[in-house]
Amino acid sequence: LGAYQENLTPVNTATAFADSALLSDLATRMVSQAVQSAPIICLFASQNRITLGEPVSFSWAVSQATRCTAGGGWSGDKALSGSETISSPSASGQYSLTCVNLGGVHTEAVTVVVTDTDGDELATVTPPVDAGEPGSAIQPGSPQQGNPDVTLRASRTNISAGDSVSLSWSSLNAQSCAAQGAWSGDRAVNGRLETGPLNATARFELVCANGQSSSSAIVIVQVSADGTLQLRWDRPTNYEDGTPLDSLRGYKVYYGQASGDYYGVVDVSDSDATSAELPLPQGSYFVALTAIDGAGLESGFSNEILEQSR
Repeated sequence: LGAYQENLTPVNTATAFADSALLSDLATRMVSQAVQSAPIICLFASQNRITLGEPVSFSWAVSQATRCTAGGGWSGDKALSGSETISSPSASGQYSLTCVNLGGVHTEAVTVVVTDTDGDELATVTPPVDAGEPGSAIQPGSPQQGNPDVTLRASRTNISAGDSVSLSWSSLNAQSCAAQGAWSGDRAVNGRLETGPLNATARFELVCANGQSSSSAIVIVQVSADGTLQLRWDRPTNYEDGTPLDSLRGYKVYYGQASGDYYGVVDVSDSDATSAELPLPQGSYFVALTAIDGAGLESGFSNEILEQSR
């Protein structure tokens, strides 16, 4: 898919920075990034802790991928966006989604803890997988294979602004661990931490390593929206090669709290839309846009702005 020629600018209202940078010139960003960058995956679970017998639902959206495969507690090829409900998981486990394109392979995973009626966790089930193949989890091997096995949990994954959560983690066959995303620094291979007040949705990642390989686990804590992020852009008219863009299906707006690290995505299905309002917790967000043509092909990312939700 050739790149679109398009400008995206933030709205200068009471809910946005008056001096936000212009998000413009999609034309130079599209196809090259789509080919060279690994897929971007947003994967969420409706609950990260359930009682035996309860269902759990998963939803996901993927950008710049040609194929996605589920691994861990679920399996099979998956569409680039969708939802699925597991009626009654029998044990704790990870649910991963691995997607591929010409630029590489990327995996995201969520952990669902299953407890009995007394609140005691049921043993984690880790299905055997082949490291590096679509369908493998973020931590694709087992201790016998020499790969670290990492588990990261949050006491709550949906909170109000200003609340804190407790993070706990454990690992097997790991020599060191480091925090990334909304936290940072070296961590013990097993531990617990109080985050302190969170005012915006936060993505916590823990990467653990030994002398042979590394593995990671991710948990996202959603903070209920108390602000609005407003954006405006120009409708694209051409592909990068100058060919007229005759059919446009819509857009995807990606956002996150670190540059180039987007944990949220919003579909804009109106092809005539030139603006969007995102209900988000108050705070600063890095935002980028892609366009979808009539054949369903997605462009690469536009340039990025740092915008405020108020």
